[in-house]
Amino acid sequence: GGKRKAWCVFWLTLAWGGVLLVLYFASRQLVIETGELVELIGVHSEEIAERIKKTFDAVVALPAKLPILNKLSDGALGAAGEKLGEATAAMLESLLSKLSGALAGIIGRVALSTPHALIGAVVTVVSSFYICTDREKLLEFLIGGFSRESAERIERTLREILSLVRAHAKAYAYLFLITFGELYIGLLLLGRKSAFLVSLLIALIDILPLFGAGFVLLPWAVVLIANGSVASGIGMLVLLAVVSVV
Repeated sequence: GGKRKAWCVFWLTLAWGGVLLVLYFASRQLVIETGELVELIGVHSEEIAERIKKTFDAVVALPAKLPILNKLSDGALGAAGEKLGEATAAMLESLLSKLSGALAGIIGRVALSTPHALIGAVVTVVSSFYICTDREKLLEFLIGGFSRESAERIERTLREILSLVRAHAKAYAYLFLITFGELYIGLLLLGRKSAFLVSLLIALIDILPLFGAGFVLLPWAVVLIANGSVASGIGMLVLLAVVSVV
């Protein structure tokens, strides 16, 4: 009746308002940090490539600092690591230059597609209100041509499918938000730049099959320790432990 429709409109308004508010702040922060990243890569590509080479050399030389692995860093392995580091630096300098242009192009395409996205969002929001308030009529229209027994079976099946999809979506959303929150707070405490963008990317990688937060955080910790930032590296390992345990 009218009361159910009023409650439906109220809760949908509240839900969409919350979603749009979160999307606004998230998009704003994402655009800011992506712009900073594009500028950083474009201006300091050579410096970044050189720094990556030094980091690579430091990682290769890391076994020399450990008595058990000391012999592995001598001889041919050390020379091969040095040559590989030089080749990697040259490749990365070219890659970073192309990446800067690609990111700028992506930002341009996103800006051009924004009007279409806004129209789609408006249509989706308006449609959700119509579907919510006239749900029974819509369901009756869709299954009205079937027999009563078939209609009941279809309705029951649809409700079970929707319930299953809703449960999975809710579970993945909770996992994503919890992981993102832990990463964002942890990276802010560790003083990492572009914490929002990095946390978002790692949280997305974390929900993929066969991947996890350790796919990014563990190599990051090794690189930090190899460069002498032992405290930051240990902090990254602690952050990985917290995310894994939770």
